[in-house]
Amino acid sequence: MIKILIGGCDRSGTTLLGSLLGTIEGAVVTPESQFKTEFVERFGLEEKLTDDHISWLLNHWRFLLWDFSKEEKSMIRDAVTDKSLEYFCEVAVKCYAKKHKINNPIIWIDHTPNNLRKTSVINDLFSKGSVNYIHIVRDPRAVYSSVKDLDWGPNTAFFGAKWYAVNIASALANEVPNNIYRVKYEDVLDSKEKTLKSICLNFGVDYILSERTVSSFKLPNYTKNQHSKIKTNKLDKSSAITWKEKLKASEIQELEYQLSDIIISLGYKLTLHNSCCRRNN
Repeated sequence: MIKILIGGCDRSGTTLLGSLLGTIEGAVVTPESQFKTEFVERFGLEEKLTDDHISWLLNHWRFLLWDFSKEEKSMIRDAVTDKSLEYFCEVAVKCYAKKHKINNPIIWIDHTPNNLRKTSVINDLFSKGSVNYIHIVRDPRAVYSSVKDLDWGPNTAFFGAKWYAVNIASALANEVPNNIYRVKYEDVLDSKEKTLKSICLNFGVDYILSERTVSSFKLPNYTKNQHSKIKTNKLDKSSAITWKEKLKASEIQELEYQLSDIIISLGYKLTLHNSCCRRNN
């Protein structure tokens, strides 16, 4: 099974991109899977899963969001006893595909944001060369605008800038050694088909849209309000620039003050005022 792992700073569009890739024939998009790296960090790379290991995985709150029935979890347990964590992941993904009536799944789309901060763990977990990474980046001012009113994450521009810088730094540092393919959130909105085709071409995947009219991805109930604007067939292009209206001038100034070099290096422009008065005095 081809593995395409999407990562990036939270609120940068990992879920949106995962949903869009779910329209490709043979793709199955699962909920986030932080349990895979947390298992390795807790237990190490065990060659064979014990009953206790499997119980821990099946009851991890992130895995519970995959919404398997008692019977499905029992089937998974029977299939992975004395097998590896990599095998557990593949069985779970195939079971999830079957649950959602996705025939012949050949591509696993995983949109866990911290994938790019955990590449060393992930590379050890899966067979060498079997993982393909995508780094989706988004204008940090838009990211902060998207996260500041949620019940998690930073709610001031100062801490928003620090939070973004920490998240983006590890992802950027891992790009070259892991041959990570970068896409921009704004390009996804502006040229969806072109972006999806470029991703498929880069990973050697045929760009064939599924006969399904919607993505294979199902949002967990708890996160639906956070991703209420995700629409497979019609994207809201204005969401790329709504930060200009939603943020106060002081918030934009603080973000640009802290992140000017990152903003520019990612290909975004500073506002006219801040571009003229960056810290150089």
